[in-house]
Amino acid sequence: MNPVARASATLLIIGVFTAGPAISGDLDYPPLYKQMNLPELPDATITELGRDNSNLDDGMRIVLQSGMTNGELRSFYESQMADRGWTLQETMAVSRMRAAGMLDKLPFNAVFCKSGGIAYNATTVDMGSVREVDIAISQGASGCSQ
Repeated sequence: MNPVARASATLLIIGVFTAGPAISGDLDYPPLYKQMNLPELPDATITELGRDNSNLDDGMRIVLQSGMTNGELRSFYESQMADRGWTLQETMAVSRMRAAGMLDKLPFNAVFCKSGGIAYNATTVDMGSVREVDIAISQGASGCSQ
């Protein structure tokens, strides 16, 4: 590879890694997340942060892993978000599954809304002995009215 091509490839790789999401097991909740008084899952490990979590213009993203069960995670987020004044948006199908006692065993996707059209979306994925929780926060999102 000629020196110019090598330098270009190196700069491209550096650009991808510095502009992309932060990935590590040693990350913390972004300052804006804490300023918004959003729930911090106990004993969870943050594994990925979105590119820019300093404002909601492009949304905020946090991925973490937890040893809690799907039912424990659902209960945690539902109670913590309700305590903070957020409203759970739930479909009729989910309401029926809740009434039948079927929700605690399943991974979930929950959308919570707050005034100003702010949406907090938490989605879990089973990863064997842990659950991955993908959190996305956005403003002006469909499904959450202004």
